[in-house]
Amino acid sequence: TVEGSNIEVKTEDKTNLLGVALGVGVGVNKEGFSLELEATTADNKVKNKKNSATINNTSIDETSKTKNAVVTAKAQNASTITATSDAVSVGLGDMGANVGLTVSVNEITSTDTAEAVNSTLHVKNLTLDAQQANKLNNVSIGVGFANDNIGALGSGSQNDITAHVYSQAIGSTIDSDGNVAILAKDDSSLLSVNGGLNVTLAVSQDHLFNMGLGTNVNVNTIDS
Repeated sequence: TVEGSNIEVKTEDKTNLLGVALGVGVGVNKEGFSLELEATTADNKVKNKKNSATINNTSIDETSKTKNAVVTAKAQNASTITATSDAVSVGLGDMGANVGLTVSVNEITSTDTAEAVNSTLHVKNLTLDAQQANKLNNVSIGVGFANDNIGALGSGSQNDITAHVYSQAIGSTIDSDGNVAILAKDDSSLLSVNGGLNVTLAVSQDHLFNMGLGTNVNVNTIDS
């Protein structure tokens, strides 16, 4: 049993993750065939973040004739991933191949709950508020340069935000002289830039074969 004028139950999480992966490779050959391979991978995850602001088995001002209590249960999560995964591959000389590859996987998974469970609440104002504002920013770039060579590059990224918010009253009696607000809000955002640049130059007159290949794959998901 609780009697009071202002009661607040609050949980807040602000997790920040910064990931940088950079690879640079240079190959030079004068005779024969050479292979230059440069690959970078990044795996950045903020997972299973669970915040719960719960009023459980609680009686507030049940015996009081007046309802003066202002009660708030608030759960907030604002996790952030800022990631970059880049590869630079340079091949110089006769009859070679250079390959640049970058792969980035980024994931945020979180749940926020604001609730009143099996409680009797005689209040002036009641607010149950669950909010999320996750941010995922990713840049994946592959750069390749070759002369008298075969140049290939690829960049790929998978970015996922799974954000669940719950605001609820379960098995509870709420008697209010003012306002009752049960709020759930997800304001998550995802920004992903995925690209590649491949330059091949035919310099030698003896080797007329020159090839440049490039591919980019970007998969982004927000589940809320």
